Amino acid sequence: MTRPARLLAKTGARWALQIQRTWDGNALGEDEAVSVTMELGDVELTLRIDAPFHDDPPPDSDDLWTHEVVELMLAGADGTYLEVELSPHGQYLVLFLRGERNVVRRGVALDYRAVVDGGRWHGVAHIPVGWLPIETNRLNVFSMHGTKQNRRHLAWKPTGGPRPDFHRLAEFGFFGDCLIDETSPSSQK
Repeated sequence: MTRPARLLAKTGARWALQIQRTWDGNALGEDEAVSVTMELGDVELTLRIDAPFHDDPPPDSDDLWTHEVVELMLAGADGTYLEVELSPHGQYLVLFLRGERNVVRRGVALDYRAVVDGGRWHGVAHIPVGWLPIETNRLNVFSMHGTKQNRRHLAWKPTGGPRPDFHRLAEFGFFGDCLIDETSPSSQK
């Protein structure tokens, strides 16, 4: 019996996403723009973050979404999705969801490193391919920073609505929207 594909892409495929808008579609200044790249390997999806460091207080709980964070969400054709939250301070949170906001698993270990370098931070996460939803076809990346009334919610694909809501899967983009290379490293000469 053949297992269903997790992500319909060739090994070596790369994607680049630029967070340049607020959650409701307003343009950002360069001082807030975030770059996220992904590359599909045989056993993992490598995620790289290059983001401004806003020097928010480090998280004191695993409620990372209330702190300075970048979030990747990967949605499958069957309504399941994976949420990976990454902090510039090295904390992370991985959530497996089935249906909107319905967490079915959390607390797994992730290979993740982050470093703050001056006014920017860089993170690298290695997400096992087996964690991806079956037939992963949509995605979005978000960034949040600031506290209280200065809180900012940013998105690659704005989700709209009356308030920031990053679980609006219908507003996510497709992998083809950000594909930069689908050449397998083994086929490059």
